[in-house]
Amino acid sequence: EIIRYDEEYHLSKNKNRPDWVTELYRKLKNRILELGDNIEIRFGKQTIGFSNNKVFSDLILYNKGVGVVINLKKGKLKDSLNLTEDLSDKGHWGSGDYRIWLKSEDNLEYTISLIRQSYQNQL
Repeated sequence: EIIRYDEEYHLSKNKNRPDWVTELYRKLKNRILELGDNIEIRFGKQTIGFSNNKVFSDLILYNKGVGVVINLKKGKLKDSLNLTEDLSDKGHWGSGDYRIWLKSEDNLEYTISLIRQSYQNQL
């Protein structure tokens, strides 16, 4: 059987996923798409990638929230609130050395500011 990886696959992959995670994902997705005109979404088995020629951020949906992987090398991200996790020496899904956990809308705008840095780095 051929499995098609698309948005529906990620949203329904876990039958117990809380509705608030789906809503948070949708808000985050819409805000990322507002960063530029040529942003494409690439659906993989584990990740939802956002690219402008090259992936600048990956989202991974969990029941506890959305993992946001930011595609910048260690030392290149300005994270004034120190909310990101250093993934540079860890195996992980997604492209990049930073991850931030989004568990509510509280840090949505800050997360977008981090993603914007990666997006602008790809231009």
